[in-house]
Amino acid sequence: MHRLDVYPASVITAVIAQNTVGVQRVEPVAADMVQAQLAALRDDVPPRAVKIGALGTAATVRAVAEVLRNLDAFVVCDPVMAATAGGELLEPTGVEALLTDLLPHVDLLTPNLPELSRLSGHPCRSLDEGLEAVPSLLSRGVKSVLIKGGHASGPFSCDVWTDGRQTWWLASPRLDVPHTHGTGCVLSAAIA
Repeated sequence: MHRLDVYPASVITAVIAQNTVGVQRVEPVAADMVQAQLAALRDDVPPRAVKIGALGTAATVRAVAEVLRNLDAFVVCDPVMAATAGGELLEPTGVEALLTDLLPHVDLLTPNLPELSRLSGHPCRSLDEGLEAVPSLLSRGVKSVLIKGGHASGPFSCDVWTDGRQTWWLASPRLDVPHTHGTGCVLSAAIA
């Protein structure tokens, strides 16, 4: 974010022991502490954009949603539910809270195909299947969705954005790299 000339501030939602091989342990921060961190930042440096990542628990999802209710900022949500390198990062009840409480406050949701499958309840093995699943999320209040196609196959890495009225495809040659940990977080932070 610094490289894009913005001033970032973090709110810690969970302490995660992980490396490029996988997640070894997750310890969520109490929801009231997350809310206190958000309030402290809001009162000092009100954000113009918010990037949401791993939230850990349903209580934290609801705490973040409560703060967003009274915040005038562009909200990007990378719905981190499990690490690509393995490990659950959002409890099952947190998924329902994300759908009902958080999505109405989100301007851009950036799921990969497995995350989109889990959120929509539809199988999403391709970007075409992903696009079929998006209306169920738009109906919950999210304003637009950028499906990250890194889990799809083929020589090109394709992402697709839609708000239900317009759709844009973004493609580039696929890079053959062994360690892709954190790419969704980097993308959503850059967008925010």
